[in-house]
Amino acid sequence: MLSIPNSDGWARFQLHQTREYSLSYTDDIPFEWIRQAIHGLESKNPICVIGETEPGTLLCIVGWDTHILWEEDRDSVRAGKIKHEYSDVNMLEFARQLYNDVSTDFAEWVKFNWISDSKNAGERKEELERLLARLKELIDGKN
Repeated sequence: MLSIPNSDGWARFQLHQTREYSLSYTDDIPFEWIRQAIHGLESKNPICVIGETEPGTLLCIVGWDTHILWEEDRDSVRAGKIKHEYSDVNMLEFARQLYNDVSTDFAEWVKFNWISDSKNAGERKEELERLLARLKELIDGKN
């Protein structure tokens, strides 16, 4: 679902049946997306995550399945400029893939969006470990 983030602050995102999107460092993907996944699994509300594609913005809404809305250019939001894609990935599968991708490349995700975060590397590492542990707890509880 998520690639290893590269050193210039970009990561790729793709779900089953969708195209690949390049996500910018302007969103702190591991922290923001994991918090949203935790909230979704705890509250049984859809997971809703955002990613900047520069230009454009991706909105991913995950419930029983996933809908991706992509504004190719914020300045021209009008009929036909918002693209829609569907994936059969549900909340639990989305959370599982997110957990696996961030855990597998943990060190790289800790550094992602480092510039705009006031926390030091140790604080980011500890917080991401805590968030991943909670997400794993919720995933395991749903199995």
